[in-house]
Amino acid sequence: MAISARNVFEARCKDVRLAGTRAFVTMEFGEELVAELTPGAVQELGLQAGVRAYVVLKTSSIGVTPLEPGPSPAGRWGTA
Repeated sequence: MAISARNVFEARCKDVRLAGTRAFVTMEFGEELVAELTPGAVQELGLQAGVRAYVVLKTSSIGVTPLEPGPSPAGRWGTA
């Protein structure tokens, strides 16, 4: 399968938190990244703490969310 993303990292799943219809997966690859997925995607990918997987970053699909609650610099969550 060919992909256009140029940023691919081998990572380890640190944590999976389910929140209703969303799942927040923390991945470690020298840095930590929290990805928002559906619970179905987490199950299909077999993600759980300790599992190794590839993180594929495509800049057109990245949103930045502040660590502290409140509006982002752009005035809404998920964009910068």
